[in-house]
Amino acid sequence: MAKKKGQSQHIVPKVYLEGFTKQNGKFFKLRIDLDKRPNPREFHPSQVCYRPDYYKFENNSFLTKYKINDLNILENYGFLYENTLGNIIEKISSAPCLSFEDVSILSEALLDIKLRNDYFRKSIYNTEHVGQVFDKVVEELIIAEDKINPLLQAGNITFDRFIEIKEKIKENIVPNASYQKDLHNSSILQNKIAHNSVRQDIINKITRANWIVLETTMNHQFITSDNPGFCMDSSSHIHNTKFGEDFAFFFPLNPYKTLLISSFVKEENSSHTSSVKNLKYILVNQDWVKGINQGIMHMAVREIYAAHEQSLLTTWYSINKPFLSI
Repeated sequence: MAKKKGQSQHIVPKVYLEGFTKQNGKFFKLRIDLDKRPNPREFHPSQVCYRPDYYKFENNSFLTKYKINDLNILENYGFLYENTLGNIIEKISSAPCLSFEDVSILSEALLDIKLRNDYFRKSIYNTEHVGQVFDKVVEELIIAEDKINPLLQAGNITFDRFIEIKEKIKENIVPNASYQKDLHNSSILQNKIAHNSVRQDIINKITRANWIVLETTMNHQFITSDNPGFCMDSSSHIHNTKFGEDFAFFFPLNPYKTLLISSFVKEENSSHTSSVKNLKYILVNQDWVKGINQGIMHMAVREIYAAHEQSLLTTWYSINKPFLSI
């Protein structure tokens, strides 16, 4: 009997990817994880950035504390901002300001797009990292041995036996891909259901920062990827997400505009009583476009996208063959 196919679930909103298409509704995709000459090919956004049942919980034990029975709760209700995302991006392309309602929605959406991504799952919820977290929890229990011993004794379990059980659990659960997937999905769900002060602080920083729209021309276009956006710190080092200190966050909106959210520079003419967020528009040169596109490629999982294949090839060669020009 053939295995039932899972539901296709996009790890990057399709409505966002559509902003990089040409008039035929397609864009070019370039695989960057293959050790061969780059060969961009044309695709529709519905054909990229999806995984079968990516946000579906494998085990409902992660949902019981929320009294939820829907294993597809995230896909069905978790990303409703996608309904307005395209409209807000359109406003940025044509208006000198945004309402703070739109700013709030977009700030949460940008952070969520980073945290729901495959890059985040693979870097944070991999076997090594989950194992380290597991060990840390157990270390804290060992330190508190005198406190947990009464509980163990009630179950007729010695502390040494507890350590053996712990190792067995780690051996069987931590490397389990389904467990890692549910851990990641659980963190996404928890951010949406329960208050998280760290997450809220980050959203507040994004909202209050200076929003600058970097514009380019037809000759030098922005690209995007299967993990759009990156942060830059005060030393000009790039990170997938690093909002804990001063940051510059670059997020391509379409081939001609990239949103720069920067906490380095105080917003001009900002007012706590204003009902709108002022946007500053700056036309950047070829070097700026090149640097932003390189940052996008560095943070990609395995694919980059652009309206025209030349943008992808230029970026690929600037990183892999910097002494060659095309």
